[in-house]
Amino acid sequence: MTEENETTTNYSTKSEFNKPAIADFAVRKVIDLRAKEMKKGYFNEQLTKEGDIVRTYIEDTRKTFINGVQALKSLLEPEIRSIKELKEFVEEVTKKDEELFKKYSVRQWEVKEGTLKAYGEPYIPEVDDYVLVTNFSNPNQRFKEIKGYWNSRVATYWWKRLKLYDSLFAELNVLTAKVHYFKSSASF
Repeated sequence: MTEENETTTNYSTKSEFNKPAIADFAVRKVIDLRAKEMKKGYFNEQLTKEGDIVRTYIEDTRKTFINGVQALKSLLEPEIRSIKELKEFVEEVTKKDEELFKKYSVRQWEVKEGTLKAYGEPYIPEVDDYVLVTNFSNPNQRFKEIKGYWNSRVATYWWKRLKLYDSLFAELNVLTAKVHYFKSSASF
């Protein structure tokens, strides 16, 4: 397959695939997601008549918006690759996103023979996750798990990602204008 074929965005008029319409829907969806208050997710707990606790997750609107922008980016990937400046911008966003992950992620740790040993892949903990930390207050217990120890860093990570994906969404909107996906039509 040639590079020209890889970046072609013209589809057969006989095809049922209507990329401008799909892109229009995706952009509108991301706009709707961003128009909401950006807040972290949480669990609501309610007590039933039987005395059971029912936990309901309220979505993290920041994550939903970021996922929407990622989906739009995937949809527009052939067009992104065909415009050098945009491709470089997206690569820079990806690089910054990876740097944020490295900065704010944690590893899983276990104590073996009085020493911390890392295992597993780095991850961003959820709010109120237990994180193993050095215990300076008790020399007999060198390490302990503390609930929510990483909360402020988790919040910072998601707010910085939100700003990064705001800028990416703006550039993807510019792209849709450049490729004339949304032609204005007369309305009565």
